[in-house]
Amino acid sequence: MKQFAALPLLLLLTATPLFAQPGEKKEPFILLVVPEADTSFTSSATYRLSASTNPGNNVTINDKQYKVYPSGAFAGVLDVAVGENLYAISSTNDSGQTVTKQFLIVRGEPLRTTPDDSLVIEDVMMEPSTDRWLGEGDVLQVQMKGTPGCLASFLNGRPLPLKPA
Repeated sequence: MKQFAALPLLLLLTATPLFAQPGEKKEPFILLVVPEADTSFTSSATYRLSASTNPGNNVTINDKQYKVYPSGAFAGVLDVAVGENLYAISSTNDSGQTVTKQFLIVRGEPLRTTPDDSLVIEDVMMEPSTDRWLGEGDVLQVQMKGTPGCLASFLNGRPLPLKPA
């Protein structure tokens, strides 16, 4: 029975080198949660960032300092200009070791207001965007972008409610 009691102690002693020793610095890492890919597309002027690194590290994104929480998490909202926006996250530990991760956010041109001097229904934001077969009880949601100040109708003159801009 004594040899079974000694087994957990032996395993603990031999596994000790696997764990970080006090005062030993781990290599920095960056785990990017949001955005989820190295390249993301948006129509918004801002983009949420969520990531983590080693607790206690210093983090900058394009040379702007971010708070690292005790868990190692850091988050923020990035300003996104129209076009390609390259971001570089750097995480540096107390020993001066640095790791950098880059990602790209592409923001498309914002929607333009439809001119009010011509009668137009634009393809942009048209829903449904393709032909649909509907069965009994199916709900069809319809939306369109068109000339300001006009009223839209659908299916033999049924009025569409206006959605506030």
